[in-house]
Amino acid sequence: MAGCAAKDPELAPTDIPDSKYAYVTGRYDFFTGSSTWERRGSEGEVLEKVEIGNKGYKVYRLTPGRYTIYQACEAGKSVESDTGLAWFDTAPGKVTYIGDIRLTIDPFALSAKDNSRAAKEYIKASYPNLENDLDELLVFSPPKSAYFQGK
Repeated sequence: MAGCAAKDPELAPTDIPDSKYAYVTGRYDFFTGSSTWERRGSEGEVLEKVEIGNKGYKVYRLTPGRYTIYQACEAGKSVESDTGLAWFDTAPGKVTYIGDIRLTIDPFALSAKDNSRAAKEYIKASYPNLENDLDELLVFSPPKSAYFQGK
C-alpha cells in the first residue's frame, strides 16, 4: 500500500451495514489521546488499521479478524512489543464494542469499562441504518492482554 492513501474505515451515517464486514466501536477513556489497532499480514505488513479516539463512539467498517496494538504512548513515554500489547477479534456482521479503554505506560496496563448504554445511544443517533438491529449486532468484547486489568 506504499504510495496510496489508506481508505478511512469510519462508517458514514448513511452507509448500510454489510454482513461480510466487521464493525468496531469504542472510546479512548481519557481527555486526550487515542489508540491505534492494526491487522497485519504474515510478513508483518500493516493491512488495515483503526484509531480509537476520545470523541464519541465512531463505528468503523473493517475486514473481520484480529486487531492488535503494538505501541502505546503517554506523557512522552512509550512501550512497544513486536508480538503486541493487546488485541481484539472482530466477526462478520457484528459491531464489536471494545469498551471505554484506557492504556497506561508506567507500568503498562490496559483497562476496559463497559459503557454499552452510552455507546448504543451515540450509535443510534449517528448511524441510523444500525439503529434497528443494534441490540442484536452490538457485542461487548474488551481487548485481551497479558496486562489486562479489567474494569
